[in-house]
Parts: sequence; structure tokens; C-alpha cells
Amino acid sequence: MGVEDLLNRMNLPRNHWDARLSEIPDKASHKEQIVDYVENITYNVSNGRGLYLSFKQSTGKSAIAAICLKAALSKGHSGLWLACDQVPKYIIEDYEFDDDMTVVQRAETVPLLVLDEFVLSVKSEKGRKVARVGERERMIEMMVRRRIDAKKATIITSNIGPKTFEEVYPSFFRVLTESVDFVTTDSSHLFRPHK
Repeated sequence: MGVEDLLNRMNLPRNHWDARLSEIPDKASHKEQIVDYVENITYNVSNGRGLYLSFKQSTGKSAIAAICLKAALSKGHSGLWLACDQVPKYIIEDYEFDDDMTVVQRAETVPLLVLDEFVLSVKSEKGRKVARVGERERMIEMMVRRRIDAKKATIITSNIGPKTFEEVYPSFFRVLTESVDFVTTDSSHLFRPHK
């Protein structure tokens, strides 16, 4: 199977196929964490260690997740990319991945899973932040919990920073602290994709 076939099989969006580590500016506050994760990808994947990438919108979270997924592939680990808004559809409608496996079964067993664009609807209520945690969020949480139990690595991208996440969805946040490193940056050091 060729590289393009493998990238397609991982469901990696084509616009991230060419994302490279070298395109993260050296002065970016998060680059060292990403380089360390990629350089130790076999250890991280084998030990179920993932990332929670929380930057502002359009600052390269998905491209960084793609870099990590491709690094895993280069070391012989399989992976899968899922957009968070599609997860309920895959669960409810029992989508097939292969003849003998559903997308959800693949997502729960693949060595590295990327869950792209985890979103919570957050509002202020009586001086504190409150999130609307619906069925989609609970489905994602259960999928991640099963992966943690199986010692599988997960990378989550989100616009929600760790502090807000902990405040508005503490049960899921505590679970994540067991298996991911939190990576944040400011928007002044944007990812600069290859043109």
C-alpha cells in the first residue's frame, strides 16, 4: 500500500498531507513540546500518551495533529482522523470502516486517534462559565475513556483552553489529565503552512 493510500485509510484530510514540523516557527512557545512528542512518537503511541492542542482558531492545531499522525505512520503505527462533529453519526449509524470493522471499532482500537475540533458551547452564568454538555460530547468522552483503558494514544484539537475545559467539563478534563499533555500557544506565533 502506497503512502497516499495509507493517508486516505487514516482519513487524514488532504489539505494536511504536506504539513511539516519545520513550518512551526522556532519562536513558537509550543514547538519544543511538539518536537519532543514527534521525536518520541513510538514511546508515546506505545504508552497511550496523547496531546490536547488548544490554540485559537486557525493557528495550526489540525496541521500539528496531522504532523503527529504522519510521524506515527512513519514508524509503522496506524492511525485514524475523525472530525468530532461526525462522531455521533459514526456511532448511531454504525458506519463501516472495513468489511469486518465499524469506524467506531477502528477509532477505539487504532494506536493513534486524532479527534479534530472538540467544541463546547460555553456561556457565562451568574459569574461563572457553564458548558452545554450534550450527547455528542458524552459520546466523545466515552470513546476517549475506552481508549485510555486500552492504553491507546489520542490527540484532541480544540479552541477550548485547559483552564476553561477544567472549569466547564471537570469529569472529562480529569480523565484527559491521565493520558494527554496539554499544549497551548498564543496567536502571535502562527503555523505557517507550505505554499
